[in-house]
Amino acid sequence: MKYILYKLIFFVVFLFLNSQIAVAQVCNENVCRGFDVPQKVRGVISDGHEIISLKTYFGHEYFAATTRSNINACSYLFPINLNRISPVPVTDINRPLCNLKEMGNEIVSSWRDAGYWNSSVYQVSSDGEWRLLLTDTCIGCEQIIRKEYFNNKESVFLVSDNDDFRKRTKLKGIVIKEKAYIYTKADGKYRTNAYLIKNDTFTLKEMSIDGLFYKVIYFTKPDGSKEYWIETDDFDFLN
Repeated sequence: MKYILYKLIFFVVFLFLNSQIAVAQVCNENVCRGFDVPQKVRGVISDGHEIISLKTYFGHEYFAATTRSNINACSYLFPINLNRISPVPVTDINRPLCNLKEMGNEIVSSWRDAGYWNSSVYQVSSDGEWRLLLTDTCIGCEQIIRKEYFNNKESVFLVSDNDDFRKRTKLKGIVIKEKAYIYTKADGKYRTNAYLIKNDTFTLKEMSIDGLFYKVIYFTKPDGSKEYWIETDDFDFLN
């Protein structure tokens, strides 16, 4: 029985090593799958993305050029089709894809930058088009700045923390003082005469660097939504 188990393990390892060798043979900085690697792609490789591999996401195959990093393994993915390797990556050349992970029908790119954790969520269509849905930036990882993109418009607000981006919810607040004066800027010098009253609710959009103010979005019947800053001590979180 042990002999059969050893043979099975050896066979699996053998297949894995040979598959890696096969990839190295068919894909390098000059050629992949029998196609010449475009000059623009070679430029990306020489710019520090020297790890070459084949990747498949949602049934689409890509020539991947990746950096050597234990924290931010960032790649550019160049689509491979029946005719060639595309010289254009699936995302903007200034926005590499890092530590990619498939989650449901989306794919998540995550990276660390200057103490912040960031993630971008993409949707890949049946024809291989990548569309950016949202970006999340962790600030202390209790609150996350979310930017959503829809119809060429960007909306920004704070969401709760969760390992699964789909379970992060908009952060809301409620006024706890009789009057919560609103400010045009996150500074005590910019207080207006207007105020919210106790039990008014709103959506949180942004926190000031010093944590003393929050930008909030609240709704009024005649004017729709408005955005102002209020002091942190004037409200509690609802979730």
